[in-house]
Amino acid sequence: MKRTIRRLMAAAVLALMCAGAAWSAFTGEVSGTNVNVRASHSTGAKIVGRLSKPARVDVLDSWGAGKDQWYQVSAANGLSGWMSAQFVARAEAPAPQNGSAQDFAAFPGEVTGTNVNVRASHSTGAKVVGRLSKPARVDVLDSWGAGKDRWYRVSAANGLSGWMSAQFVSRAKDAAPAVRDTRVVRAVELYLAEKDEEAGELFDELIREKTENPIPYQLRRLQLCCPHGTVKLDPDRADRLNEASAVLAEKNGKAAYKAIASLCYREAEKNNVRAQYLIGRMLTLDSTDALSMREGVRWWFMLAARAGYADAKAQLGDAYFGYMSGAVKENETIGIVHYLEAAKKGHVPAMMKAAAWLEGDLGEGETRDGVTEEQIEAALGLYQRAMEAGSGWGAYFAGQMYRDGRGTKKDLKTAFLCFTAGVAKGNGEAAYQLGVMLARGGPDGPSRDMKEAYMWTRLAQLILGEDFFDSEEIFIKAESGMTLAESARKILTDEQVAAAEAAAADMYETIKKDREAPEQK
Repeated sequence: MKRTIRRLMAAAVLALMCAGAAWSAFTGEVSGTNVNVRASHSTGAKIVGRLSKPARVDVLDSWGAGKDQWYQVSAANGLSGWMSAQFVARAEAPAPQNGSAQDFAAFPGEVTGTNVNVRASHSTGAKVVGRLSKPARVDVLDSWGAGKDRWYRVSAANGLSGWMSAQFVSRAKDAAPAVRDTRVVRAVELYLAEKDEEAGELFDELIREKTENPIPYQLRRLQLCCPHGTVKLDPDRADRLNEASAVLAEKNGKAAYKAIASLCYREAEKNNVRAQYLIGRMLTLDSTDALSMREGVRWWFMLAARAGYADAKAQLGDAYFGYMSGAVKENETIGIVHYLEAAKKGHVPAMMKAAAWLEGDLGEGETRDGVTEEQIEAALGLYQRAMEAGSGWGAYFAGQMYRDGRGTKKDLKTAFLCFTAGVAKGNGEAAYQLGVMLARGGPDGPSRDMKEAYMWTRLAQLILGEDFFDSEEIFIKAESGMTLAESARKILTDEQVAAAEAAAADMYETIKKDREAPEQK
């Protein structure tokens, strides 16, 4: 096993070598004839063109070492890709041309325009190799020209590199202090050592300080959505942290993982599955690098998954459902197996994704054919488990199934209790369904309570804000076609309306305080 890990680590180290090492671009000269330029740093990658001596190239990046070293190059004719380093020699510095900057110091930049062309060379006639929009961050590696004709050679986090007009790039504030925070490294050390309560406290401290480092958000989210020792689950807070981490990962993910790379590799060699999983996350940061994506998914996520790490199984489920483009061949049959395995280990997001697929909901209004009654019953069981783990959405979907008699006998009382549990977790959709049930007769029979119905509807509106949509028609003889709120206001007195709105406001304040409490301690 240890030999296998070392072999996998060697491949992964090569994949990250360029990202982890201090690299200085230079001008190179091709030393061979008809040398292949490939789409990636592999002899199996697609050939995108050929170059022969004495063609000059800008050597923008390096991958690998020794006989396996490759250079990412850009030629004056617009051709760009990867060449074996053995066919590229360092060229003598060219004579100054057209205002070229001779004493240039690289700096972090930020794109200030939308869909700004990135070109293969410093000319408006050069091939467009991609586009970037604000506020994308770039490393500005070199400068050419002056004034309005000035160009910057840039490298973006998504792997795109080339030349941009300098008028669309400004000097950015470096985010390095956030990703170099030694407390983050300490928190990761605690996490890898399975000291989850101590790690969680440090993650929360960093989150309350609004750190720009995505790792505390990502790992705290893991602790809250699947069992980690005695840490109490909070799936809804985990969802919020996941949204925050996605934004920060786009901005600082690469630098943040560099700071913990050596720690993860050291622990991975000791068969630490959490470290193996984090290396998988590191390798799959850049979705444009197909080779690195495949290495991350097929090696590290799979290795951690085989060892039983729940989120690694869930990530594999995502990969096979197509959420990691190009990493593996899409296969929902394999994906659902990984989701269910993660769900067995208490992974709440995997429970929710598996349940949705089992009941036939593919999202965006699409449904799956061939859904069986047994699958629908299994979906209800997963929603119930998610609800028991503290998921407001699990409670909401379980309530819907009990209300409609899907996967079970129709049971309005249990549906009412499920929706109530969802509201306790701050779920606005569940609050609205309570209002609908009470307006239609309640869980116990034909007796309506429009004051309570209106209160829950107003609470739903407060929670959901602009996402609130009062679409239910109550179909009361004198009120056919009216929405719930319209029907209620027609029946209630002004005093009753005011009292219901005040009660909804008080409940909303309590929900807000409960939601904000972990971020304010």
